Amino acid sequence: MYPNEQTALAESDETGDSAEACFTQLLNAGVIDDEHVFWSKENIVLGTVNAEIPDNDGVLTTGENAWSYVRGLSTSSPTNTVIICDASKSPRVFDNSVWEGQAVVAKLNGSVEMMKITPAGEPDGGIYDTREGKRVKLFKNLPDGAKILVPGLE
Repeated sequence: MYPNEQTALAESDETGDSAEACFTQLLNAGVIDDEHVFWSKENIVLGTVNAEIPDNDGVLTTGENAWSYVRGLSTSSPTNTVIICDASKSPRVFDNSVWEGQAVVAKLNGSVEMMKITPAGEPDGGIYDTREGKRVKLFKNLPDGAKILVPGLE
């Protein structure tokens, strides 16, 4: 089960209410064997990662992870729901100073794509998708209980 019960139900930093705690489970389970997978030099400008590369000690800490994680999804969640993305400034707000104004977005359906972040002059710095011919903000209708965990900002 991913994330495990402690992280899935966490309500405080001490019990795992962070993207880093969720991703550390993948390291502990041996699914991923290198912390560098979570670090991105591009995200140094956002302040979500340190300039130094991860120490690879098996525990992700603030500054070693560039990815946001949406906790609380399940196999019954809509498949076009985002589960992992980068370029987050805070939940639902993105910084267009990396990846030429785009964010890497992975959805439950297994798709991964670069998606354009709204220009800096627009009010929210959000990411929009087109669904059934309509422009929809990606994180507007998350399933009940879902929570966006942003790297280094919990």
